[in-house]
Amino acid sequence: MPTKRPARPIRPIRPTPSAVTGGGSKKLVVIAAIVVLAIIAALYWFLSRGPSGLDKQSSVDTTTAGRQAGVPTSETSSDVGIAMGKARLQLESSGDRDIVRVVIDRPAGTEDSDVVYRFEWTVNGKPAGSGSDSLSGFKRGDRVAVKITPLQDGKAGSSKVLDFLVQNTPPRVTAGQDMKLDGNTFSCQVKGVDQDGDTLSYALEDAPEGMTIDPQSGAVRWQLKESDYGERTIKVKVIDGKGGVANYNLKVDLQKPSPQKTAGDSAK
Repeated sequence: MPTKRPARPIRPIRPTPSAVTGGGSKKLVVIAAIVVLAIIAALYWFLSRGPSGLDKQSSVDTTTAGRQAGVPTSETSSDVGIAMGKARLQLESSGDRDIVRVVIDRPAGTEDSDVVYRFEWTVNGKPAGSGSDSLSGFKRGDRVAVKITPLQDGKAGSSKVLDFLVQNTPPRVTAGQDMKLDGNTFSCQVKGVDQDGDTLSYALEDAPEGMTIDPQSGAVRWQLKESDYGERTIKVKVIDGKGGVANYNLKVDLQKPSPQKTAGDSAK
């Protein structure tokens, strides 16, 4: 009998390295193309709508959007941008009373604006009145404060608080002395006193053209013209250099001298 040869084992067919490499490359190309297309689509969407997420082709009224969302806008804000200007407190003597007054230097170009101010005063932390730009009734050692709020068209701007400790008293003015009219030259002497011993200076706050006052002595001189005779009110300010100011109104009736009148008789 013929002998049987043993069966050869069946070997599995394995793909060659070149076949594997070719199929993988195609898949990678497809994946890369998909990724690139996704990036391009995302960039197009972002650029067409803008960083804010709003479609550039349809403009949105931000004020209307704010109202619809219930978000307060600058149009309805209670703290609008109203120019305050520089504010300071000034001590003054008015008759037999000492007062502190708020002085506000309005910003350039807003002098004629319709901005008004609300004043709320306290003395030693307790309410002391509101509405007026000045306060009296305080004494040395008191701490006076005022809250200033600008108002325009019923809307309030940012408030500012000024305060100080009363350590200085303002000067006082004695009546104008030695009023004379010598020919057409008027002169008088304004004298101030300060109980704190501060050095005083003098200035004309409201006076006819040509009138002068010596800032150290308070001596007033005025060379009159024909149209200057008659009743006049002169406003003098006396300053102690430490925030204290005294205002004095000097009223004179200047009559044109006649040949029969002597010097000094024409100023009453």
